[in-house]
Amino acid sequence: MSKSGVRKKKKKAFTLIELMIVVAVIGIMAIVLIPKAGAARTEAKVVGVSANVNAVRSFLELRTGARFIDSVENLEDAINGTFTGNEALKNPLDEEGEAVVVVDDPEDIAEVAGSVVVIIGESQYELYGVDNTGSKIGNSVIIKK
Repeated sequence: MSKSGVRKKKKKAFTLIELMIVVAVIGIMAIVLIPKAGAARTEAKVVGVSANVNAVRSFLELRTGARFIDSVENLEDAINGTFTGNEALKNPLDEEGEAVVVVDDPEDIAEVAGSVVVIIGESQYELYGVDNTGSKIGNSVIIKK
């Protein structure tokens, strides 16, 4: 038989060097992307705090038109009575932490990351959220109508 009559079939496969390059590229991508994923997760939780601030702000704006609640206990009861079940406010940064902290004296604030702080004044509410660094977000004042 001649060489031209019998052909060897070449197997199609990846070489070891090609596989090593693919593994190296995946490793580099993981090193670059994993820290960014953690930052994106934290940012999403901070956005959750802002959403809680907006929900409490809307509630207080509606309530101040009807009746200004001037005691800590009554306001806590009103907030907890409104946001129940699936609509209950949760602290996005600390599952065990309070979602809303209501005080009548700014000195009494135990700022918990992820919480909405409501300060009851003479004729207004001041509210803001606390992010993961302890900074205020969404600071606003609602004046008694």
